Amino acid sequence: MGFSSFLTSDTEESILNVYTGLSRIVYMLQPNGLEHIVEEAYQGYMTFGGIDVFEWIVKINNLDYLCKDKDIRILGLALSLCGSIYIDIKTQHKYSLHYSSLLADIQVFSGSYSDIQEGYTLTPNELIENGMWEEISLHNLLGIESLYMPRFSFDKSAVYENVPDAQSCPIQGYFIEDADNYSD
Repeated sequence: MGFSSFLTSDTEESILNVYTGLSRIVYMLQPNGLEHIVEEAYQGYMTFGGIDVFEWIVKINNLDYLCKDKDIRILGLALSLCGSIYIDIKTQHKYSLHYSSLLADIQVFSGSYSDIQEGYTLTPNELIENGMWEEISLHNLLGIESLYMPRFSFDKSAVYENVPDAQSCPIQGYFIEDADNYSD
């Protein structure tokens, strides 16, 4: 797995990892007055203060009852990054590229979005384009109206409720030479 990171929620600065030589203490903010999670030397692998950010999403939202312990990280990834599920309009069967283990009634479609699917004469891309499959987010499918998502700041006095959700870092917290106008 390669490096990955976020931008801080309040200043939209890259959370650089220790391998850049420019890492800083960063705070993973928590809702409802919970104590911030402090990361002193971000390694670049989505763990802050010893907490996996995707597991945190599931646990802070009290959704761990939905899956087995081994699937908590997968559920967090699905909710945050690519949690789209596709529903066949006619049959109401649910399909996903990755997440069948999360819910028993979601089937994994074979191959990729451009491969013809078993039981169909079209690819998932064509089924979606033709309105035969409808896209729905995993959290909507689960009936969840809103989720606590990761928020970060270099300011220890930042408040979760006062900043937006963190965005993915376009330079993965590492590739500074690829960044436009980067300054530390």
